Amino acid sequence: MKTTFIYELVDPRTKEPRYVGYSKAPKTRLSSHVSEARTKHLYKMPRISIKEYWIIELLEQGDLPIMNVIGEVPAEDRKYWEAFYAEVYRECDLLNTGDINKRGKHKTRGY
Repeated sequence: MKTTFIYELVDPRTKEPRYVGYSKAPKTRLSSHVSEARTKHLYKMPRISIKEYWIIELLEQGDLPIMNVIGEVPAEDRKYWEAFYAEVYRECDLLNTGDINKRGKHKTRGY
C-alpha cells in the first residue's frame, strides 16, 4: 500500500501551526514551499498566496517554517486526512486557502 505524510508548517516565532499539507517526501516539500515563495517574491509575480507571503516574512527575518509530520496515511486518503487535520487546527488561523491579491492584503508591497 502506498502512503503519504500529513504535515504541519509551524511558525517558529509563535510555535503555532499555520499550514497543513500532504506529501510523499516532506523534506523536499518544505524546500519547494520556500523556493516557490522566494521565486514569486523575487520576480514580483502577481499572485502570491498568504502562505507564501508568510514564508517571505519568515525569510526576511532569517527564519524558516518548522515542518512536523503529524501522520502517515494511505495515499488515496490523503485529501481526507489533510482536511481532517485542517479542521482539528481550525482555531490556529491556518493559511491553507486564499490569495493575497484577492483578499486585498499587502497590495502596497507590489505582490
